[in-house]
Amino acid sequence: MINHHMQRTFALRRQEIVQSSLPIEDFKSRWPALFLEAQVYAEFHRITNQNLPQTFFSSLNKYTPQLLSLYKTKAGKSGATADKMAAILNDYEEKVSNV
Repeated sequence: MINHHMQRTFALRRQEIVQSSLPIEDFKSRWPALFLEAQVYAEFHRITNQNLPQTFFSSLNKYTPQLLSLYKTKAGKSGATADKMAAILNDYEEKVSNV
């Protein structure tokens, strides 16, 4: 039922988003279903014709090696944050090597 109504009101929502600058609180009170996880996925699909979780995870898989390299560079520096990051990366590498 929610999906049906959201599909029917898609053009109106898009028009409101493009033409007005409603604060998020107002937009949320006007379109509360849009803030449900299932409707976030559905709206993403209506706009892009792509599956959001699949797109996200495939992109994450694509960029993970570069992100890990960046994190390792940052972890190589000194400081409490770098030490914590290094510990997390070491734990990750141990788990990955055991798989």
